[in-house]
Amino acid sequence: MRGFSGAGILVQKSLAVVCTTAILASTTFAQANSTNTLPPAPAAPQQSPPPTIAQQAQAAAQPQPVVYQGPFHIEMPHSHNPLAPYMPSTVPELNLQNSQRLFDLIRDGKLQISLRDAIALALENNLTLASFRYNFPIAQADLQRTKAGGNANGVNTGVVSTTQSASGGGGGSAASSATAGNGGLVTSTLGAGAAVQSWDPYLIFSGFVQHTVTPEPNVVQVGTELYKVNNIEVQSQYQQYFPFGTYLQVNYTGFRAANNSPYFAINPQLSSNFQVQLSQPLLYGFGLASNERFIHIAKRNLQGTDLAFQQQVIATVTDIENLYWDLVNAYQDVQVKTRSLEYANQTLTDDQKQLELQNIPAMQVMKDQSAVATSEGDLTIAKATLRHNELVIKNDLTRTDDPSIDEIPVIPLDLQGGPDPNESKSITQLIDEAMKNRPEVAIFRNAAEVQRQSLKDINSELLPQLYLYGYYGGTGAAGPKNPNCSLGPEQCATSLPSDFASMFVNTFNYSAISKSTSATVSSKPTSSAPCSRTARARSPKCSSRRPFASTSATHSSLSCRRKPAWRPRKKHAISRRTPLISPRRSKT
Repeated sequence: MRGFSGAGILVQKSLAVVCTTAILASTTFAQANSTNTLPPAPAAPQQSPPPTIAQQAQAAAQPQPVVYQGPFHIEMPHSHNPLAPYMPSTVPELNLQNSQRLFDLIRDGKLQISLRDAIALALENNLTLASFRYNFPIAQADLQRTKAGGNANGVNTGVVSTTQSASGGGGGSAASSATAGNGGLVTSTLGAGAAVQSWDPYLIFSGFVQHTVTPEPNVVQVGTELYKVNNIEVQSQYQQYFPFGTYLQVNYTGFRAANNSPYFAINPQLSSNFQVQLSQPLLYGFGLASNERFIHIAKRNLQGTDLAFQQQVIATVTDIENLYWDLVNAYQDVQVKTRSLEYANQTLTDDQKQLELQNIPAMQVMKDQSAVATSEGDLTIAKATLRHNELVIKNDLTRTDDPSIDEIPVIPLDLQGGPDPNESKSITQLIDEAMKNRPEVAIFRNAAEVQRQSLKDINSELLPQLYLYGYYGGTGAAGPKNPNCSLGPEQCATSLPSDFASMFVNTFNYSAISKSTSATVSSKPTSSAPCSRTARARSPKCSSRRPFASTSATHSSLSCRRKPAWRPRKKHAISRRTPLISPRRSKT
């Protein structure tokens, strides 16, 4: 009996050891399986399985038909109405409606976009580009203003980056702002030179009719007690400046006077006067280069507006790409944090079972609970970051707030960037292509050309003023014979024509003329203001070359990436290699 009972106890102990070993092995296998294969993120229950992200990205990569989104440029208003120049023109208002492409990309209550869709939506709905398109009619209106002799007002072509990245960096303008000088604002000498008059023609017409009755106490003077006079006068004037500085003024006056006096041989009296005045500067203010300088500036501004628009498009595309990859980063971070939380919960559940079997200490369960709380906090931060990135990118993809779009999530379809086409090119080749294709370089060259031309115009301001004047005048007179003339036969006789047509012909037939020519010279012994402007204008000529100098510096710094420069800190100190520039972080 004792041997049988001892054998039974031995069998029970063996079975206990086998069961414990089996439980430990199953637990270890479950932990290893949960470590190697993470459970997928929970999906919302649907009637049909949704397409995978890879399938959606492949469908988005297929070429889609281009939808017409309206005119790219805003044209200036034109009208054939002769009264249109005297009425204010209208400019089309800004369209604040979101494009239809945005609503077409909403599937299953989610905004599913690829990188190509994000760029297309940004170009269609970005308010910065929409407002920038108004610069084209502004530049065209400025060119028309200068063709009439006005000054060039300029166009605001500052490139603005209004987006914000997930790191919290705000957007700003890429264009340099005006700075205040010592005791005042720093002003530019661009456009300085001889004064340019308006080239618009001026037409002036005036006329009056006068009737007077005057009692005359001395009848001997007019031959009647009540002296009645009826006068009609018409005046016309045309004046205009021309691009060579020429000034032309033409006057014509017609006059008719009738009275009841018997002491006039002609009644009514008809007279006309024609005058031509011409002035031409020969030194100061002479020539097309000086008087058309604002036209050249306006044309350069029109070219600069087109180049600045290209630069704004590049900046907008760059910003939306950065926002898209920030969204992808936040989207993948939420998935990673979700799986980390699931793994922490699974580990906590397994360790709680082990604690029930008293295989692990209670401290391990407390560590697992702390890991779950940390994972929950990380997931909350990741979701908040994802929500922030969704709001920021939707701000750039929409023109106006839409409640149906504000709350829907944004799902990126492109989770990895494509190959870099410039990866095989050298830095020298990339710099050469940038010098040829980048709009900033063309803008700097355009500004340098304007500065060189402006310097020539300012130099003409130092010349003395020499003007040549010319005058020509013609006069004609006519009128019928006065039937009430009480003078003698010889005094009442006249050889003047009696009709208005003959009088008009006599005005221009060189029968009664008046002409003269003159010249005037004026100069200041000391021209302090023009000399100071000329000296000031020479400084921007050197500063206009700074962009090219900075480009050369960029070329040198890029070349130093392959061969970093040594920079010793102190004598007898250990030197270290410090690259001149740090490589930019690429987003995938």
